[in-house]
Amino acid sequence: MVKTCEPRNLREAVMDEAAAHRIPREKLWEWVCLAIARDQLPVSLPDKVSLDARVLGGGETWRHRLVHAALVAERGNDLAHYPWTRAITLDPRTFTKWLDGVQRALTPPAGRPSRRRRHRASRLEAALHALERLYPARSPLGSIKTITDEINRWLAKQSAGSVSEDTTSRALKLFKPRHQQN
Repeated sequence: MVKTCEPRNLREAVMDEAAAHRIPREKLWEWVCLAIARDQLPVSLPDKVSLDARVLGGGETWRHRLVHAALVAERGNDLAHYPWTRAITLDPRTFTKWLDGVQRALTPPAGRPSRRRRHRASRLEAALHALERLYPARSPLGSIKTITDEINRWLAKQSAGSVSEDTTSRALKLFKPRHQQN
């Protein structure tokens, strides 16, 4: 016996797939609403009307309502509470296929470190190098702000940019003056 794939309402599909794919519901609502409004995800609207038909009881079109809903979802609102999300139906297979394609497009390639991490590591190394030059025999004394200012003055002389107080704090945790190193 072949199992038929019954159409599902949009609310159920988004709720189930968000949980299954571990995607925040608000983010999935945003993607879905934009895809429907851009005709990238086929759906059935009440009374088989088009996206450019006026919504009953209002002056806006379904397309406009979906674009507005995407903006609402982007701000962190869960559209599952909106009654009209139950009125829109779609084919679950089409929805899953669309979602798999969207996820592949939005997933960064594995194994590529982000630029920020490389930059952060180089700033940390620069701060450690400055601490070694400025304080060869003892740990620095003073506030993080004072130490950061000293490091940044030294780095400016070396034309090596600057570091933040957070980077200085991380560098101090790793720093060991030469006479204390084992």
